[in-house]
Amino acid sequence: MRAVGLLRQLLLSVAIIAVAVVVFVMFVKTKPTAQRAEVKQTKPMVQVQAAHKGSYTVYVKASGVAEPARTVVLTAQVGGRVIQRHSQLVPGGVLRAEQELVKVDPIDYELALPQSEAAVAQAQLLLQQEQARSEAAKQDFERLGDDEIVAKNARALALRIPHLRQAQANLRAANSALQRAKLQLQRTSVQSPFNAVVQSATVQVGAVISPQTPLATLMNTDLFWVKASVPVGMLPFLQIPVHGQKGSKACISSTTSPDPSTQKWQGHVVQLMSNLERLGNMAQLLIAVTDPLRLEQLGSKKRGVPLLVGTQVNLKLEGMTLKDVVTLPAQAVQSDNTVWVVASGNRLQRRRVQVVWQDAGSSVVQRGLSDNEQVVTSVIHAAKEGMVVQLQPPPTGQGKASSSGTNDKKTGTKSL
Repeated sequence: MRAVGLLRQLLLSVAIIAVAVVVFVMFVKTKPTAQRAEVKQTKPMVQVQAAHKGSYTVYVKASGVAEPARTVVLTAQVGGRVIQRHSQLVPGGVLRAEQELVKVDPIDYELALPQSEAAVAQAQLLLQQEQARSEAAKQDFERLGDDEIVAKNARALALRIPHLRQAQANLRAANSALQRAKLQLQRTSVQSPFNAVVQSATVQVGAVISPQTPLATLMNTDLFWVKASVPVGMLPFLQIPVHGQKGSKACISSTTSPDPSTQKWQGHVVQLMSNLERLGNMAQLLIAVTDPLRLEQLGSKKRGVPLLVGTQVNLKLEGMTLKDVVTLPAQAVQSDNTVWVVASGNRLQRRRVQVVWQDAGSSVVQRGLSDNEQVVTSVIHAAKEGMVVQLQPPPTGQGKASSSGTNDKKTGTKSL
Protein backbone atom coordinates (compact mmCIF):
# COMPACT_ATOMS: atom_id res chain seq x y z
CA MET A 1 0.00 0.00 0.00
CA ARG A 2 2.81 2.36 0.83
CA ALA A 3 4.36 1.79 -2.59
CA VAL A 4 1.08 2.62 -4.30
CA GLY A 5 0.93 5.96 -2.42
CA LEU A 6 4.42 6.92 -3.48
CA LEU A 7 3.60 6.09 -7.08
CA ARG A 8 0.52 8.31 -7.00
CA GLN A 9 2.52 11.27 -5.64
CA LEU A 10 5.17 10.81 -8.33
CA LEU A 11 2.58 10.72 -11.11
CA LEU A 12 0.91 13.88 -9.68
CA SER A 13 4.21 15.78 -9.60
CA VAL A 14 5.02 14.78 -13.17
CA ALA A 15 1.57 15.89 -14.31
CA ILE A 16 1.97 19.30 -12.65
CA ILE A 17 5.37 19.83 -14.25
CA ALA A 18 4.01 18.82 -17.65
CA VAL A 19 1.11 21.27 -17.39
CA ALA A 20 3.53 24.09 -16.43
CA VAL A 21 5.77 23.31 -19.39
CA VAL A 22 2.77 23.34 -21.75
CA VAL A 23 1.60 26.73 -20.36
CA PHE A 24 5.10 28.23 -20.68
CA VAL A 25 5.44 27.06 -24.27
CA MET A 26 2.04 28.48 -25.18
CA PHE A 27 2.91 31.86 -23.51
CA VAL A 28 6.17 32.15 -25.43
CA LYS A 29 4.51 31.31 -28.76
CA THR A 30 1.68 33.78 -28.28
CA LYS A 31 3.67 36.80 -26.93
CA PRO A 32 3.28 40.12 -28.93
CA THR A 33 6.07 41.04 -31.36
CA ALA A 34 7.52 44.66 -31.16
CA GLN A 35 7.41 46.47 -34.50
CA ARG A 36 10.51 48.50 -35.53
CA ALA A 37 9.42 52.15 -36.06
CA GLU A 38 11.13 54.31 -38.67
CA VAL A 39 13.12 57.16 -37.06
CA LYS A 40 12.42 60.51 -38.69
CA GLN A 41 15.22 63.14 -38.56
CA THR A 42 13.82 66.57 -37.50
CA LYS A 43 15.17 69.88 -38.83
CA PRO A 44 15.43 72.62 -36.19
CA MET A 45 13.51 75.83 -36.88
CA VAL A 46 15.71 78.96 -36.83
CA GLN A 47 15.20 82.70 -37.21
CA VAL A 48 17.49 84.52 -39.61
CA GLN A 49 18.37 88.08 -40.54
CA ALA A 50 19.76 89.19 -43.86
CA ALA A 51 23.11 90.94 -43.47
CA HIS A 52 22.95 94.52 -44.80
CA LYS A 53 25.80 96.95 -44.36
CA GLY A 54 24.96 100.45 -43.19
CA SER A 55 25.86 103.03 -40.55
CA TYR A 56 25.36 102.76 -36.82
CA THR A 57 25.47 105.59 -34.26
CA VAL A 58 26.73 104.59 -30.85
CA TYR A 59 25.08 105.95 -27.70
CA VAL A 60 26.67 105.59 -24.27
CA LYS A 61 24.58 105.81 -21.11
CA ALA A 62 25.85 107.40 -17.91
CA SER A 63 24.59 109.10 -14.77
CA GLY A 64 25.61 112.09 -12.70
CA VAL A 65 24.60 115.01 -10.49
CA ALA A 66 23.92 118.59 -11.60
CA GLU A 67 26.14 121.25 -10.02
CA PRO A 68 26.76 124.95 -10.73
CA ALA A 69 29.69 125.87 -12.95
CA ARG A 70 30.37 129.11 -11.03
CA THR A 71 29.59 130.11 -7.46
CA VAL A 72 30.96 133.32 -5.93
CA VAL A 73 30.76 135.03 -2.56
CA LEU A 74 29.99 138.70 -3.26
CA THR A 75 31.93 141.02 -0.94
CA ALA A 76 32.06 144.77 -0.42
CA GLN A 77 35.03 146.70 -1.83
CA VAL A 78 34.34 149.92 0.09
CA GLY A 79 32.99 150.64 3.55
CA GLY A 80 29.94 152.64 4.59
CA ARG A 81 26.26 152.42 5.46
CA VAL A 82 23.95 150.36 3.22
CA ILE A 83 21.14 152.58 1.95
CA GLN A 84 19.59 150.29 -0.67
CA ARG A 85 19.20 146.56 -1.33
CA HIS A 86 17.65 144.79 -4.35
CA SER A 87 14.30 143.13 -3.68
CA GLN A 88 15.54 139.87 -5.27
CA LEU A 89 18.61 139.69 -3.00
CA VAL A 90 17.01 136.86 -1.03
CA PRO A 91 17.63 133.09 -1.18
CA GLY A 92 16.23 131.84 -4.49
CA GLY A 93 16.06 135.31 -6.03
CA VAL A 94 16.82 135.56 -9.75
CA LEU A 95 19.24 138.28 -10.81
CA ARG A 96 20.45 139.56 -14.15
CA ALA A 97 24.02 140.52 -14.91
CA GLU A 98 25.01 144.10 -13.92
CA GLN A 99 21.90 144.64 -11.80
CA GLU A 100 22.56 146.84 -8.76
CA LEU A 101 22.23 144.67 -5.67
CA VAL A 102 23.52 146.87 -2.84
CA LYS A 103 24.05 150.63 -2.60
CA VAL A 104 26.51 152.04 -0.08
CA ASP A 105 26.06 155.70 1.02
CA PRO A 106 28.28 157.55 -1.51
CA ILE A 107 28.44 160.96 0.24
CA ASP A 108 31.96 160.56 1.63
CA TYR A 109 33.27 159.41 -1.74
CA GLU A 110 31.47 162.19 -3.60
CA LEU A 111 33.07 164.78 -1.30
CA ALA A 112 36.52 163.28 -1.84
CA LEU A 113 36.26 163.55 -5.62
CA PRO A 114 36.59 167.40 -5.89
CA GLN A 115 39.66 167.29 -3.66
CA SER A 116 41.32 164.85 -6.03
CA GLU A 117 40.36 166.99 -9.01
CA ALA A 118 41.89 170.07 -7.31
CA ALA A 119 45.09 168.16 -6.63
CA VAL A 120 45.35 167.30 -10.33
CA ALA A 121 44.81 170.91 -11.34
CA GLN A 122 47.48 172.04 -8.86
CA ALA A 123 49.96 169.45 -10.18
CA GLN A 124 49.29 170.55 -13.78
CA LEU A 125 49.98 174.19 -12.82
CA LEU A 126 53.23 173.32 -11.08
CA LEU A 127 54.34 171.26 -14.07
CA GLN A 128 53.67 174.15 -16.46
CA GLN A 129 55.60 176.54 -14.22
CA GLU A 130 58.53 174.15 -13.98
CA GLN A 131 58.54 173.65 -17.75
CA ALA A 132 58.78 177.42 -18.19
CA ARG A 133 61.65 177.68 -15.69
CA SER A 134 63.48 174.80 -17.37
CA GLU A 135 63.16 176.44 -20.77
CA ALA A 136 64.47 179.77 -19.41
CA ALA A 137 67.42 178.04 -17.75
CA LYS A 138 68.25 176.30 -21.00
CA GLN A 139 68.33 179.62 -22.89
CA ASP A 140 70.57 181.17 -20.22
CA PHE A 141 72.88 178.18 -20.35
CA GLU A 142 73.17 178.39 -24.13
CA ARG A 143 74.04 182.14 -23.96
CA LEU A 144 77.09 181.41 -21.87
CA GLY A 145 78.60 179.60 -24.86
CA ASP A 146 81.22 177.78 -22.81
CA ASP A 147 80.12 174.45 -21.35
CA GLU A 148 83.27 174.25 -19.23
CA ILE A 149 82.13 177.16 -17.06
CA VAL A 150 79.48 174.88 -15.47
CA ALA A 151 80.56 171.59 -13.96
CA LYS A 152 79.35 168.52 -15.78
CA ASN A 153 77.46 167.16 -12.71
CA ALA A 154 75.76 170.49 -12.22
CA ARG A 155 74.50 170.67 -15.80
CA ALA A 156 71.22 168.82 -14.99
CA LEU A 157 70.57 171.08 -12.02
CA ALA A 158 71.28 174.15 -14.08
CA LEU A 159 68.68 173.04 -16.64
CA ARG A 160 66.24 172.17 -13.74
CA ILE A 161 65.78 168.66 -15.13
CA PRO A 162 65.23 167.03 -11.68
CA HIS A 163 62.64 169.70 -10.84
CA LEU A 164 60.83 168.98 -14.10
CA ARG A 165 60.79 165.24 -13.43
CA GLN A 166 59.45 165.85 -9.93
CA ALA A 167 56.58 167.94 -11.30
CA GLN A 168 55.73 165.26 -13.87
CA ALA A 169 55.71 162.57 -11.17
CA ASN A 170 53.47 164.72 -8.96
CA LEU A 171 50.97 165.05 -11.83
CA ARG A 172 50.91 161.30 -12.41
CA ALA A 173 50.32 160.72 -8.70
CA ALA A 174 47.50 163.25 -8.65
CA ASN A 175 45.85 161.59 -11.66
CA SER A 176 46.13 158.19 -9.98
CA ALA A 177 44.51 159.58 -6.83
CA LEU A 178 41.68 161.02 -8.95
CA GLN A 179 41.11 157.68 -10.68
CA ARG A 180 41.11 155.93 -7.31
CA ALA A 181 38.52 158.38 -5.98
CA LYS A 182 36.29 157.78 -9.01
CA LEU A 183 36.70 154.02 -8.61
CA GLN A 184 35.81 154.18 -4.91
CA LEU A 185 32.67 156.16 -5.76
CA GLN A 186 31.78 153.62 -8.46
CA ARG A 187 32.23 150.76 -6.01
CA THR A 188 29.52 152.10 -3.73
CA SER A 189 27.18 150.39 -6.21
CA VAL A 190 27.57 146.59 -5.91
CA GLN A 191 26.36 144.80 -9.05
CA SER A 192 25.74 141.20 -10.02
CA PRO A 193 28.75 139.87 -11.98
CA PHE A 194 26.58 137.50 -14.05
CA ASN A 195 23.09 136.05 -14.38
CA ALA A 196 22.59 134.39 -11.04
CA VAL A 197 20.38 132.84 -8.42
CA VAL A 198 20.92 133.90 -4.81
CA GLN A 199 21.94 131.05 -2.54
CA SER A 200 22.28 133.19 0.57
CA ALA A 201 22.24 136.88 1.51
CA THR A 202 23.44 138.50 4.74
CA VAL A 203 23.40 142.26 4.09
CA GLN A 204 20.60 144.48 5.38
CA VAL A 205 19.64 148.11 4.76
CA GLY A 206 21.12 150.33 7.48
CA ALA A 207 24.01 148.03 8.24
CA VAL A 208 27.50 149.54 8.27
CA ILE A 209 29.89 147.40 6.28
CA SER A 210 33.61 147.44 5.69
CA PRO A 211 35.72 146.26 2.74
CA GLN A 212 35.68 142.45 2.29
CA THR A 213 32.38 142.09 4.19
CA PRO A 214 30.42 139.13 2.66
CA LEU A 215 27.15 140.32 1.19
CA ALA A 216 25.68 137.30 -0.64
CA THR A 217 26.49 133.99 -2.34
CA LEU A 218 25.53 133.86 -6.01
CA MET A 219 25.25 130.87 -8.36
CA ASN A 220 25.62 131.31 -12.12
CA THR A 221 22.47 130.33 -14.01
CA ASP A 222 23.96 130.40 -17.52
CA LEU A 223 25.80 127.10 -17.15
CA PHE A 224 25.59 123.97 -15.04
CA TRP A 225 27.95 121.02 -15.02
CA VAL A 226 27.20 117.32 -14.76
CA LYS A 227 30.11 115.05 -13.88
CA ALA A 228 29.43 111.69 -15.54
CA SER A 229 31.26 108.39 -15.05
CA VAL A 230 31.74 106.12 -18.08
CA PRO A 231 33.86 102.99 -18.67
CA VAL A 232 37.34 103.81 -19.95
CA GLY A 233 36.74 101.49 -22.93
CA MET A 234 33.90 103.75 -24.13
CA LEU A 235 36.09 106.85 -24.53
CA PRO A 236 37.26 106.02 -28.12
CA PHE A 237 33.61 106.06 -29.22
CA LEU A 238 32.96 109.57 -27.83
CA GLN A 239 34.03 113.00 -29.08
CA ILE A 240 36.36 114.52 -26.49
CA PRO A 241 36.90 118.24 -27.24
CA VAL A 242 40.42 119.17 -28.32
CA HIS A 243 41.65 122.60 -29.53
CA GLY A 244 38.25 124.24 -29.25
CA GLN A 245 36.25 121.42 -30.83
CA LYS A 246 32.80 120.68 -29.47
CA GLY A 247 32.34 117.40 -27.62
CA SER A 248 29.68 114.72 -27.91
CA LYS A 249 26.09 115.82 -27.47
CA ALA A 250 24.28 114.70 -24.34
CA CYS A 251 20.58 114.18 -23.74
CA ILE A 252 19.91 114.58 -20.03
CA SER A 253 16.84 113.42 -18.10
CA SER A 254 15.87 113.30 -14.44
CA THR A 255 16.00 110.00 -12.58
CA THR A 256 13.22 110.99 -10.18
CA SER A 257 10.57 112.18 -12.63
CA PRO A 258 7.62 109.80 -13.14
CA ASP A 259 7.67 110.84 -16.79
CA PRO A 260 11.31 111.51 -17.84
CA SER A 261 10.17 112.79 -21.24
CA THR A 262 8.86 115.96 -19.55
CA GLN A 263 12.22 116.72 -17.95
CA LYS A 264 14.91 116.71 -20.62
CA TRP A 265 17.86 119.03 -21.12
CA GLN A 266 20.57 119.25 -23.76
CA GLY A 267 24.30 119.45 -23.12
CA HIS A 268 27.68 118.53 -24.54
CA VAL A 269 31.00 117.14 -23.32
CA VAL A 270 33.49 119.89 -22.47
CA GLN A 271 36.26 118.10 -20.62
CA LEU A 272 37.78 114.72 -19.80
CA MET A 273 38.83 114.79 -16.16
CA SER A 274 42.44 113.84 -15.48
CA ASN A 275 41.66 111.35 -12.70
CA LEU A 276 39.67 108.13 -12.59
CA GLU A 277 36.75 107.59 -10.26
CA ARG A 278 37.95 105.99 -7.05
CA LEU A 279 35.22 103.36 -7.03
CA GLY A 280 34.82 101.36 -10.21
CA ASN A 281 37.89 102.66 -12.06
CA MET A 282 35.68 104.77 -14.35
CA ALA A 283 36.62 107.78 -16.46
CA GLN A 284 34.94 111.08 -15.60
CA LEU A 285 33.50 113.48 -18.16
CA LEU A 286 32.35 117.05 -17.57
CA ILE A 287 29.06 117.84 -19.32
CA ALA A 288 27.98 121.47 -19.85
CA VAL A 289 24.26 122.34 -19.72
CA THR A 290 23.36 125.82 -20.93
CA ASP A 291 20.40 127.71 -19.42
CA PRO A 292 19.64 124.83 -17.03
CA LEU A 293 16.96 126.78 -15.16
CA ARG A 294 15.36 127.78 -18.49
CA LEU A 295 15.25 131.43 -17.48
CA GLU A 296 15.33 132.43 -21.15
CA GLN A 297 11.86 130.88 -21.40
CA LEU A 298 10.62 132.64 -18.25
CA GLY A 299 7.00 133.66 -18.74
CA SER A 300 6.53 131.39 -21.76
CA LYS A 301 3.94 128.61 -21.75
CA LYS A 302 6.54 126.36 -23.37
CA ARG A 303 8.98 126.72 -20.50
CA GLY A 304 10.13 123.30 -19.31
CA VAL A 305 11.02 122.09 -15.85
CA PRO A 306 14.25 123.70 -14.55
CA LEU A 307 17.29 121.58 -13.73
CA LEU A 308 17.96 122.13 -10.04
CA VAL A 309 21.32 121.82 -8.32
CA GLY A 310 21.83 118.34 -6.88
CA THR A 311 19.41 116.63 -9.28
CA GLN A 312 20.33 113.03 -10.08
CA VAL A 313 20.25 112.70 -13.87
CA ASN A 314 20.72 110.09 -16.58
CA LEU A 315 22.75 110.95 -19.64
CA LYS A 316 22.67 109.58 -23.17
CA LEU A 317 25.91 110.55 -24.88
CA GLU A 318 25.97 110.53 -28.67
CA GLY A 319 29.09 108.78 -29.88
CA MET A 320 30.73 108.19 -33.22
CA THR A 321 28.93 106.78 -36.27
CA LEU A 322 30.29 103.45 -37.47
CA LYS A 323 30.32 103.03 -41.27
CA ASP A 324 29.83 99.87 -43.39
CA VAL A 325 28.78 97.66 -40.51
CA VAL A 326 26.13 94.98 -39.98
CA THR A 327 23.93 95.26 -36.88
CA LEU A 328 22.80 91.98 -35.34
CA PRO A 329 20.94 91.03 -32.19
CA ALA A 330 23.35 90.37 -29.33
CA GLN A 331 22.47 86.67 -29.10
CA ALA A 332 23.44 86.11 -32.75
CA VAL A 333 27.17 86.45 -31.93
CA GLN A 334 28.75 83.68 -29.88
CA SER A 335 31.26 84.26 -27.11
CA ASP A 336 34.12 83.35 -29.49
CA ASN A 337 33.02 86.05 -32.00
CA THR A 338 31.44 83.58 -34.42
CA VAL A 339 27.98 83.46 -36.00
CA TRP A 340 25.96 80.74 -37.71
CA VAL A 341 25.14 81.42 -41.37
CA VAL A 342 22.53 79.47 -43.36
CA ALA A 343 24.28 78.48 -46.61
CA SER A 344 23.01 76.58 -49.68
CA GLY A 345 20.83 73.63 -48.88
CA ASN A 346 19.84 75.29 -45.64
CA ARG A 347 23.00 73.99 -44.01
CA LEU A 348 24.72 75.78 -41.14
CA GLN A 349 28.17 77.29 -41.52
CA ARG A 350 30.21 78.79 -38.70
CA ARG A 351 31.64 82.22 -39.58
CA ARG A 352 34.21 84.21 -37.60
CA VAL A 353 33.43 87.95 -37.51
CA GLN A 354 35.03 91.15 -36.22
CA VAL A 355 32.79 92.84 -33.63
CA VAL A 356 33.49 96.58 -33.18
CA TRP A 357 30.66 97.35 -30.75
CA GLN A 358 28.53 95.21 -28.47
CA ASP A 359 26.03 95.87 -25.74
CA ALA A 360 23.11 94.13 -24.09
CA GLY A 361 20.92 94.42 -27.18
CA SER A 362 23.11 94.59 -30.26
CA SER A 363 26.35 93.42 -31.80
CA VAL A 364 27.89 95.52 -34.58
CA VAL A 365 29.99 93.54 -37.06
CA GLN A 366 32.51 95.22 -39.34
CA ARG A 367 34.11 92.24 -41.12
CA GLY A 368 33.25 88.60 -41.81
CA LEU A 369 29.81 88.90 -43.45
CA SER A 370 28.70 89.62 -47.01
CA ASP A 371 25.53 91.39 -48.09
CA ASN A 372 22.32 89.34 -47.96
CA GLU A 373 23.87 86.42 -46.10
CA GLN A 374 21.31 84.77 -43.82
CA VAL A 375 22.59 85.05 -40.25
CA VAL A 376 20.92 82.94 -37.56
CA THR A 377 19.56 85.16 -34.79
CA SER A 378 17.86 82.54 -32.63
CA VAL A 379 19.50 80.16 -30.17
CA ILE A 380 20.32 76.70 -31.59
CA HIS A 381 20.98 73.87 -29.18
CA ALA A 382 23.69 71.38 -30.17
CA ALA A 383 24.36 73.18 -33.44
CA LYS A 384 27.07 71.77 -35.64
CA GLU A 385 28.65 72.47 -39.01
CA GLY A 386 26.53 71.24 -41.90
CA MET A 387 23.33 70.78 -39.90
CA VAL A 388 20.19 71.17 -42.03
CA VAL A 389 17.72 73.70 -40.61
CA GLN A 390 14.36 75.21 -41.47
CA LEU A 391 13.89 78.95 -41.81
CA GLN A 392 11.15 80.42 -39.67
CA PRO A 393 9.00 82.84 -41.69
CA PRO A 394 8.81 86.43 -40.41
CA PRO A 395 5.72 87.44 -38.39
CA THR A 396 2.75 88.63 -40.42
CA GLY A 397 2.97 92.31 -41.30
CA GLN A 398 6.62 92.62 -40.29
CA GLY A 399 8.08 91.79 -43.68
CA LYS A 400 11.69 92.31 -44.56
CA ALA A 401 12.09 95.38 -42.41
CA SER A 402 12.17 93.19 -39.32
CA SER A 403 15.24 91.32 -40.48
CA SER A 404 17.48 94.35 -40.01
CA GLY A 405 16.52 94.99 -36.37
CA THR A 406 17.32 98.49 -35.15
CA ASN A 407 19.63 99.18 -38.08
CA ASP A 408 16.95 99.46 -40.83
CA LYS A 409 19.73 98.71 -43.35
CA LYS A 410 21.01 102.29 -43.29
CA THR A 411 21.32 103.83 -39.89
CA GLY A 412 21.09 102.16 -36.52
CA THR A 413 21.31 103.61 -33.05
CA LYS A 414 21.83 101.79 -29.82
CA SER A 415 22.72 102.65 -26.26
CA LEU A 416 25.09 101.00 -23.87
